[in-house]
Amino acid sequence: MPRKIALLIDADNISYKFLPRILEEAQDCGEVILQAVYGDWEQPNLQNWREVAEQYDFHLRHQNNDPNTKNSTDMRLTVEAMDILHWKKPDCFCLVTNDADYIPLCDRLHEAKKRVIGIGYYQASEILIRSCDQFIFIGQRPSPTQQTIESLVAVSDSVTTSTPTEPIPLTANQKLELQKLILKAITKVPQEKDGWVDISRLGTALRQVQADFEPSNYGYNRLNPLLGEMLDFVEIQEAIPTWVQFKLTTASKRSKLNNQQKLVVEAFTSVEQETGDSITLQTLGSTLRQLQEGFTPKTYGHASLRKFLQSMPDLVQLQSGSPALIRLKNGVAPKQPKPKTPPKTKTPPKTNNAQKLIIEAFARVPQTTGKWITLSALGTALSQVQTGFSSKTYGHSNLTKLLQSMPDLIDLQFEGKVAKLTRLKK
Repeated sequence: MPRKIALLIDADNISYKFLPRILEEAQDCGEVILQAVYGDWEQPNLQNWREVAEQYDFHLRHQNNDPNTKNSTDMRLTVEAMDILHWKKPDCFCLVTNDADYIPLCDRLHEAKKRVIGIGYYQASEILIRSCDQFIFIGQRPSPTQQTIESLVAVSDSVTTSTPTEPIPLTANQKLELQKLILKAITKVPQEKDGWVDISRLGTALRQVQADFEPSNYGYNRLNPLLGEMLDFVEIQEAIPTWVQFKLTTASKRSKLNNQQKLVVEAFTSVEQETGDSITLQTLGSTLRQLQEGFTPKTYGHASLRKFLQSMPDLVQLQSGSPALIRLKNGVAPKQPKPKTPPKTKTPPKTNNAQKLIIEAFARVPQTTGKWITLSALGTALSQVQTGFSSKTYGHSNLTKLLQSMPDLIDLQFEGKVAKLTRLKK
């Protein structure tokens, strides 16, 4: 049964541009039963926040930021969190902020035996990060090699204080069990080109693979020191954020690279080039899903199709423009003659599954006269129909893009560049 999550956002120190990503991360962790955003909605700089939050059906909590009263928004969010704790009884609180002022709230929620997930920038307060059971980073990701000495020292100190004074050695069976879990989880985590992954994302993926996974099951209070007992399997670079690299994946990566090259070449030779010797990114993605059931770039350690292709600079060339075009580099593979009648291909099972899922979700949502519903209401219904629903499972970074991939099934209504309403086509 998924965790029930209360999602609370401090709009004063997080950009509205990250709201779709924030909502998706929270939904990956469980079922969001309450979502609220806090700020002074009379301030001009929060008007974009207000518009986007309303689009996703967030509760807007207004708090005047009186110059004579410090941290008004922080106090309002903290007080309401206590009300939510007793009335809504969530299993987990997801706090979206970078502010260390919420540390007492984290401590109080832990006293109530509630899990605390933080979401914020990489520059978030180090004390706040350590106060959360899990911290998910958004925004621009710094390279592991660019961490400052100060960050390394600070985290080193934090690991020392949070690790048990007498580490509990893992048994051989426990290590084998963890290795199997990590190998399954790694396919769900975007990797840097040199193989490093963010430990907070690894923690989320481990709980997706095994719902009751907790470091405490192995005698540790955090994932960092637990992985520190497996240095023959992983390499850890302590920083904010912490990065992990898997030592035993080099050989498998080399084999997997060969497989993905063959798959891409086969996709190119099975479709007709649309512009000279190039095809669009969308066409290539559709063809890859036809050739390999359930294809997703995440299987190969990449967050998107573009990054998947960028990992093969000797094989393909991406051309800038709209739409984005891709071609095989000269001499990579001979062109094969195109049959006059294209072979019949089955509709990708993943697409069929997604369509059925969306139709079932629509049936659960009350609709207006024109049968329009908000994207947020549809997202909530999808999470109810399929536990742990994520658009990324179907090869799309967010719900809007997933719906846009079904033009024969779905209508979308935009305000500016933001999709606001959706409905099933007649």
